[in-house]
Amino acid sequence: MPPVTISPAPKTRRGNEPKVPRTTAQPTNRLRLQEAECKELLRLLANTGVRAAVRRYVRGQSVLDDGSANALYILTEGAIKAARYLPRGKLDLQLLGPWDAFGRMTPAGEPLLPDGAVAVTETEIVKIPGIFLKRAAKMQPEIALRIATLQEIKTLEYEERATRLLARSTQTRLADLLLWLNRKFGDAEQRIPLRLTHEELAAMIGCTRESVNEAMLGLRRRGLVSIERGRIQLLEPTALADLRNT
Repeated sequence: MPPVTISPAPKTRRGNEPKVPRTTAQPTNRLRLQEAECKELLRLLANTGVRAAVRRYVRGQSVLDDGSANALYILTEGAIKAARYLPRGKLDLQLLGPWDAFGRMTPAGEPLLPDGAVAVTETEIVKIPGIFLKRAAKMQPEIALRIATLQEIKTLEYEERATRLLARSTQTRLADLLLWLNRKFGDAEQRIPLRLTHEELAAMIGCTRESVNEAMLGLRRRGLVSIERGRIQLLEPTALADLRNT
């Protein structure tokens, strides 16, 4: 799809410019903050005349191409699986959803890209080439502040994830992951509308597929979760939270 120009939003009156919020909010509030920061960043970029490519992907399609390294990506719809290959053949897998950003998180410097990224559902992504991002940041310094805020949010997410994985049982890690997935992707019935294999769940929490099989069976026997057609539903979120905190 050829590049398109994002339509600029109405300009903010002088004195009412949005301030860069702190990123010490709780996870749910942080998701809202991340969405607000991404939308404001796109507005600022549009007001500087930046041309961005809006692309759609079907399930199973790779979202990275030859020019991926020098661009900022913002998901506006759908979900992707982002994979990194670790030493000894291990795989680290993350799910990114609406208003997650990855790639060139600073106007200058090395981009942060996964080794592979595939759409889990129909997905829409805005791609901003790095050269345009750098020029826009020089024209409008607030753009650099918005990107820095997104980078800080991402850093906090990585730190929290690392902390959650330290010295905990597979069942506790799995309970924590399911609560996070539900918070990010779940519907009103506490159902996670993504088909995830036990192998993929294991790659997200640094465990083996066999241990995840056993842990999931334990959660189902206790009536905390159910699985129908590959989709997980949380039946007792409060009990899962209690298990996570043990």
